[in-house]
Amino acid sequence: MQNLFRFLSFCLLVGSSAIIYAHQPVDPTQIQIVRDTYGTPYIYAPTDAQVAYGLAWANAEDAFDVMQETVLTGLGRYGEVKGVDGAKRDFLVKSLQLKERVDTLYENSFSEAYKAYLEGYVQGLNAYAASHPTECLLKDAFPITVKQYVQGTMFICCYMQYIQKDVERILKGKYDAPMSHQGSNFYGFTSAKTTDGSSYMCANPHQPLEGPFSWYEAHLKSDEGLDVHGCLFFAGASIAIGNTPNLGWTMTFNSLDLTDVYELTTRTVGKKIYYQFNNEWYPLHEVDIALKVKIAGSLITIHKKTFTSIHGPVYTSKNGNYYAVRCGALFNVKANEQLYQMNKAQNFDQWYKAIELQGLPRYNIMYVDKEDHLMYLDNAQIPQRTKGFNYTKPLDANNPNCLWNSFIPVAQLPQVKDPACGYVFNTNNSEFTCTCAADMPDSTDHIKYPREAAYRITENNRSIRFMELIQAHPKFDYTQFKNIKYDASYPSSGAFLRSIIPMLALDKTKYPDVAYEIEQLQTWNKVLDTNSIAAAISISTFHFMFEDKHYGSNIFLTGISCTEAEWIKYIRMTKAHLMKYFHTDHITYGTLCRQIRGTVSTPSVGFPDMLQASYSKPNKEGIFQAYIGDSYLQFASFNKTGIQSCESMLPFGISSHPSSKHYTDQMNLYVTKNCKPVYFNKDDLLKHSEQNYFLK
Repeated sequence: MQNLFRFLSFCLLVGSSAIIYAHQPVDPTQIQIVRDTYGTPYIYAPTDAQVAYGLAWANAEDAFDVMQETVLTGLGRYGEVKGVDGAKRDFLVKSLQLKERVDTLYENSFSEAYKAYLEGYVQGLNAYAASHPTECLLKDAFPITVKQYVQGTMFICCYMQYIQKDVERILKGKYDAPMSHQGSNFYGFTSAKTTDGSSYMCANPHQPLEGPFSWYEAHLKSDEGLDVHGCLFFAGASIAIGNTPNLGWTMTFNSLDLTDVYELTTRTVGKKIYYQFNNEWYPLHEVDIALKVKIAGSLITIHKKTFTSIHGPVYTSKNGNYYAVRCGALFNVKANEQLYQMNKAQNFDQWYKAIELQGLPRYNIMYVDKEDHLMYLDNAQIPQRTKGFNYTKPLDANNPNCLWNSFIPVAQLPQVKDPACGYVFNTNNSEFTCTCAADMPDSTDHIKYPREAAYRITENNRSIRFMELIQAHPKFDYTQFKNIKYDASYPSSGAFLRSIIPMLALDKTKYPDVAYEIEQLQTWNKVLDTNSIAAAISISTFHFMFEDKHYGSNIFLTGISCTEAEWIKYIRMTKAHLMKYFHTDHITYGTLCRQIRGTVSTPSVGFPDMLQASYSKPNKEGIFQAYIGDSYLQFASFNKTGIQSCESMLPFGISSHPSSKHYTDQMNLYVTKNCKPVYFNKDDLLKHSEQNYFLK
């Protein structure tokens, strides 16, 4: 009777459209949230489902506006808030038919335990929306169903496999347009590489500093074995990067080719369009997409038309051709449960079993634990493709040999466990230089590691610099270990540095109008010093060169190509920019490049493709404002008894509310290269807490 009363109370709370849940409704009164002095939520409850409810509630307290961007995108309703830009996402969600895919996949993809966990999370999100109706961007968007929530995470997984890039290329008729992404760092040591016999890990993703693809931080602990701290995307239900008292893991982006495009041969019979597959003709199934778009304060409905085929969603290009797109994330919704099982793992075997779910769309993954295990895995949903085809170009949709239906098993992916030298790392560099040479995967084994996956074979500035630094000591203490992440120097050599030699050879006497800038560029020591004028002129010149040539971050692996005339053009653009906005070209890096949120502005202490990374672009005041960089930082150390030390940092603060003191209270940590403590002991947390409350 008591449970029935709680269920009816919850239905009244969320309104007449409340969702009937398959599992017990969560009792929120047993959920305790303790916030440390930085506002980080530590969520305690008897059950995992209650912890999930508390996570949704705490995240909404701090950033309900950011969470709704993910939720509304999954619903295909973001255009009702953000107009045309939002409608573009809605078009992708609806054309990929994510609702229909989740309806098909949901029941058999998740364990009953995880379904209960998901339902707890969605109940918490709906309860917050019902209690704070004025914060809802769309009044009728809530309550959402569990399946609607999964649509949003499925969209993120498709997005991470870059399906949106291929769709954009098809629609614009520019299939060969360049792609770009930013990256991340991780590295880990075992006792073979540490002075105190402990295992160390560093998690350092480089994501946008704000928005739905930035990070939220939380600690989750239940009486059912959940005890984990780390970061997650806003509206994420589980920790994506973090550690437990026994183990830890982190991720970086890998560049594997995970999406394929098929060019269809079509014919029209009457009003019906047919496509050819295996020399037979099949009807293209039409999909009518209704998009509600907010324009000038009013909602208008726009109808678009796409199709579906055996290959996947089908789009029409500007030249009238039909193309289908296919990626693993369209057929797999297990990313949610995989993260949950990783959060619950107590040892390596349990953690690896979670990895074998293959729900995560991609990412290099590093694992460390108290048993001194260390692992690198180049993880992804890599299609089992037939050899002999160029999968970087549109494939012949008629040829059945081009159509794949399974992934390369996890056991066959590049991986290293417990290397003798005691370290692994990744900075978005080659999978085959993840550790010392004696223990690396064999890049020449194209049977095990097929070329069709597009494994990376090149190094960037960060990887080369890491390999320089790892030689500095036979063993590292914890401080030396952490200092690697804060290194702000380019390596002594590399493809990028070799490619800028022509700039360093410029004759400043030929260009007296920018002689000072040329001199600064040529005398820069390739080390980031916030008081350096040379670093300021370098970052600006590189920016204008990247913008003009439409370069992405991959250019740090391959090097650039600039003529003397182009270099002079970019240097002159730098001088013009500095004179326009600062009235001098004698400006330091710390003045030009800033980390800004609200009214707080601090010097940026990173540089593109350094281990201490930061990517910036000019704002309306001409300041180079950081927008990608240290989006989260977590260090941890383990010995045989478990976690010994754990500390973390967000670039701004836990809250997205400008009125909150936690909107910017971690910015000083970033500037001073410090972190805040993470508390796995509740008594220690209570000594350093500012809030302690139970939900109602």
